[in-house]
Amino acid sequence: MQYSSSVLWLLIFFVLIAVAVFASLIYYAERMTTRHPNENMFKSIPDALWFNMITMSTIGYGDLYPKTMLGMLIGAVSTVAGVLIIDLPMPIIVETFANFYAHLRARSKLPKTRRKIGPAEPTVKKRTPISAVDNGQNLKLLGPSTKTSMFGSKTNMMA
Repeated sequence: MQYSSSVLWLLIFFVLIAVAVFASLIYYAERMTTRHPNENMFKSIPDALWFNMITMSTIGYGDLYPKTMLGMLIGAVSTVAGVLIIDLPMPIIVETFANFYAHLRARSKLPKTRRKIGPAEPTVKKRTPISAVDNGQNLKLLGPSTKTSMFGSKTNMMA
C-alpha cells in the first residue's frame, strides 16, 4: 500500500507540473498570435489551466478551445502528453492495489488465531532412548522382524 501511494503522489506531481507548463504555453501562444485581444478564448492563466486539465485528462468539454495554429498544436501535444503521463502508469498502480486487496482477502479467510504473524515455534520430535535395560522393548520401533537376545545381538525372526 505504501508503494502504490508513493507512486500515486508522484503521478499527481507530474500531472500538475505538466498542466502548469502546457497551460502557460497555450496561454502565451494564444496571446501572442491573435491579432485582436477579443478573439482570445483564454482571458487568464486559470482559464488556460482549466483548459489544459480537461485536455490532458481527455475529457474535452469544449467550452474553451485554441483558435490559432500554434495553440492547436500545443493542445494536441498536451493531449498526447496527458495520455502518456496519466494512462501509462495506471496498470502498475492498479496491479499494486489488486495485490494488496487479494492479500487482505486471503488473510481474512484465515482463522483468527493464525492472523497474527509472529515467530514460528520450533517443532521438536521427542526421541525415545534405547538402552540395554529395556531388554529390547524399544526395538519394536525398528519393525516386527527383529528380536534381541539377552546379550543385545539381533536375530531375524524370519529364519
